[in-house]
Amino acid sequence: MWLPRLLALALLVGLTASACTPQRVAEPLPVTSPDPSPSATSGPARDTFRYAIQEPASILPGDVADDGGLAVVDAVFDSLTTWDPEGTLIPAAAARWESNDEATVWTFNLRPGATWHGPERDPVTAADFVYAWNRAVADGVAGYHLEDVAGYGEVRDGSASSLSGVRALDERTLEVRLSGPFADFPAVVAHAALGPLPRERLEADPEGFALAPIGNGPFALAEPWAKEQFIRVSRYERWRNGERAALAEVLFQIRDPETAYVAFQQGRMDFTTLPPAVLDQARERYAASEAGRDSPDAPTVLDDRSAELYFLGMDLETPPFDRVEVRRALSLAIDREAIARAVRSGNADPARAAAPAAVPDARLRTCNACRYDPDIARQMLAEADVTELELWFNPGGGHEQVAELLTEQLADVGVTLTARKTEDGGDGAFAAYLQRLRERGAGLFRFGWILDYPILDDALRPLLSGSLAGADGAANYGRYRQEDVDELLDRARAELDVEERHRLYLEAESLALNRDQALIPVVTFRHSAVVSERFEGFELSPVGLADLSRVRPPPKRRSGAPRRRGRRWGARD
Repeated sequence: MWLPRLLALALLVGLTASACTPQRVAEPLPVTSPDPSPSATSGPARDTFRYAIQEPASILPGDVADDGGLAVVDAVFDSLTTWDPEGTLIPAAAARWESNDEATVWTFNLRPGATWHGPERDPVTAADFVYAWNRAVADGVAGYHLEDVAGYGEVRDGSASSLSGVRALDERTLEVRLSGPFADFPAVVAHAALGPLPRERLEADPEGFALAPIGNGPFALAEPWAKEQFIRVSRYERWRNGERAALAEVLFQIRDPETAYVAFQQGRMDFTTLPPAVLDQARERYAASEAGRDSPDAPTVLDDRSAELYFLGMDLETPPFDRVEVRRALSLAIDREAIARAVRSGNADPARAAAPAAVPDARLRTCNACRYDPDIARQMLAEADVTELELWFNPGGGHEQVAELLTEQLADVGVTLTARKTEDGGDGAFAAYLQRLRERGAGLFRFGWILDYPILDDALRPLLSGSLAGADGAANYGRYRQEDVDELLDRARAELDVEERHRLYLEAESLALNRDQALIPVVTFRHSAVVSERFEGFELSPVGLADLSRVRPPPKRRSGAPRRRGRRWGARD
């Protein structure tokens, strides 16, 4: 479950130690890159978007997990559903979908006329999704997205070759039977890793297909992937899953973030993520998101909310964390504002809920004890006779700095906190850290959760469900179990009415935090990237992807006229 996502959690803070001391990034020599324009002297084409990524491990659905690969796959392939800029789930390869009353069987009807890239114009069929999903679960790193589908376990362990719950009823009808109710399943199949694959073309030349995959999305590979250099995709004129892309091409340039930012400053890149060490400099030089969308003539620093939570977990069956008053006192002792200012050059927000605020319908403030009140915390901890604690964390990612801040803050309330860092156990320091959590060798520990899908189920169930207590790939290493919370989570999963479903999830979150203090939210993070003024319509979703079919050169404007503004995802302030 969720295992590729856990690898990112090891570095969730994102090199905060270096971010606290601004550093100059040495300018490397200019990097040779393919010229996206018709001639070497005409400059970048107006409708070519230059997008910096790091070298992907794969650009195939089912095999993709890293950010760079997902950006390419999202442009080249269409999954069944997708998200609009306002956070609403909308059709992609599927024109419509429906479920039975129990939310256990889902039927997706594919769009008519949708074809694979290439002159053959072969139709995209339901069987192409069946093949891709079976392949992902059997051999791919992204098969875990389908763990709720009937037959997942059997394919994963090799006792079956295909998912019993997935079948093509006809060329345009895909039926998916789940192992239990899941009303948000259409949001899961929006994930870029769950796009279709043309079996005959892939199996005819697997190595060639991996370098030049044939997709069904708004952009098609213009040439094979040039490893360690670039991936060029061009607009697919016969795309039928949305309005035709305005961009003629997207040039994914493979660069490390430092080199990419230098290229951006030189006008040779249109989008790149920002290393923490240059975030302050970028903010000073360019407009931040709030102002940038109204500023037509300047690049924009993108710092909207992302779907990442950093929190403290506690083994709830180990003293003193088996007492809710101790857990609540620790939450009151934490100065979240100070931590948010310190990590990622201040590109974080105090967390006062378990669900990140980027998630639609999440609450900004659920946790009553997620405020800084050292006087009450000191009194409660003294009454509980808590004077010494240990905090476990994995090395790297700036976790040492967070541990130092927590040590200082708890000292202010009379508790000596000893920070303990796991060492490499042979399979890596983070693997050793997870092993310690599995073996219940940490009473108080740091953890993080990065959502795959911007939905309340993915924000809350992995943290709070008793069925996932101690499970690998989830985030409930504190082994929180409460029957009424589990019942609310299960009812929410089965509830087809959206408003009622969200109400049930939020009720479960409130009980877990306000009655039980099951965990201690600390901070959530924001994106850290910059985009050129040459384009508009570029909006990062909470999970870090942009719908490139919506990106376009800005229309000619009067001087000072505002750029068209995008709406924010998630909770409203």
